[in-house]
Amino acid sequence: MPNRLEDAETEDRRVGWLFVSPAFIALILIAALPFLFALATSFASFDLRTGRWDWVGFKNYANMLGQSRLWNAVWVTLHISVIALILEFAIGFGLALALREKIQLKKIFIVLLILPAAVAPIAVAEIWKLIFNADFGPLNYILGEVFGMDPVVWLNDPTLSIYAIVIAEVWQWTPFVMLMLYSGMLGIPREILEASSMDGATYFEQVRFVILPALKPIIIVTLIIRSVDMLKLFELPFIMTQGGPGSATETLSMYIYQLGFKFWKLPDAAVATFVVMVIAIALVSVYARSILKGDQS
Repeated sequence: MPNRLEDAETEDRRVGWLFVSPAFIALILIAALPFLFALATSFASFDLRTGRWDWVGFKNYANMLGQSRLWNAVWVTLHISVIALILEFAIGFGLALALREKIQLKKIFIVLLILPAAVAPIAVAEIWKLIFNADFGPLNYILGEVFGMDPVVWLNDPTLSIYAIVIAEVWQWTPFVMLMLYSGMLGIPREILEASSMDGATYFEQVRFVILPALKPIIIVTLIIRSVDMLKLFELPFIMTQGGPGSATETLSMYIYQLGFKFWKLPDAAVATFVVMVIAIALVSVYARSILKGDQS
């Protein structure tokens, strides 16, 4: 009898692996093989014209890590990411708190608020490129008519162009942060809030000591998603500023694109890609450590 049970369990495992194997094969073909190709390319000198492949070890890494343009792209990406994440969280959290209250037409407001997140990034970039246009953009028109200001070259100024991209990014992705936090707030038992209110806690004390601690796991997951997504920022700077003026708004994704598809330097593009991967792993590790500390406490 035990042998029959063991045979049945073994057969179930085989059938299970048989059903799962197509997904594993697809995962290997879609993710693992390109990853291994990029990893091998980063250690080689590869010429697309001749197909010649020479092993060079860490020479590509030493060369790329000494490139000031790479570190400029890292700085631009982190600069935009940090400012955008702070604004997205602050505005998204405020909107989520507002949606907790009993307001009329709440469902309509939610639909209107999440519309930007449903728009394609390319369309968002074109919309904001038009808004920030120095010659006939509506923003300069309003500033001129209301405040009498001269036209501002938003997208051709090294400093203003970065913040123009930040504004467009915040406009599109704040609704996502809002929805994540609002869904987390809906899961907080009202009994806890009512008990804290009976104990004399003010609204701001409830937010600080009840709502925020309860939302910590969702906040961390949201930050992970948005942080990794920000490292791939491409469409907005590519369409709005083309990475300019100069390389003032050239993000890591744009730099990799330039290396791989404009200059055909695939080994250098592969190295820059792994720089992005290292940054992403570091960010996720920090967030994961925060989750683990919360669980232990």
